[in-house]
Amino acid sequence: MVIVVVIVVVVVVVVVVVVVVVVVVVVVVVVVVVVVVVVVEVVVVVVVVVVVVVVVVVVVVVVVVVVVEEKGVVSLVVVVVVVVAVVVLVELELLLLLFIVVVVVDLDLSVAE
Repeated sequence: MVIVVVIVVVVVVVVVVVVVVVVVVVVVVVVVVVVVVVVVEVVVVVVVVVVVVVVVVVVVVVVVVVVVEEKGVVSLVVVVVVVVAVVVLVELELLLLLFIVVVVVDLDLSVAE
């Protein structure tokens, strides 16, 4: 049981670090792109990213506990790789979505002027 707890903690830390790095990159890119756009857009973006991160971490913890209980440590490695890949893909999709939103808002502002 102690091993399970240690593994869960390590997995959560790894996933959180990966997510935080991706979020920081997303936020930096958005801030650089959105220098002209309203601050509210950035706040909404950050809130969305934080919510996604929290949901992902909760899902990861649940999946890890279930997998370790059912299948053992070897399957856990596969699950960790898949989960990290999914997290990165989700964050990249968010980045793409945010970029599209920023471009549309920027175009709207340009047209409005």
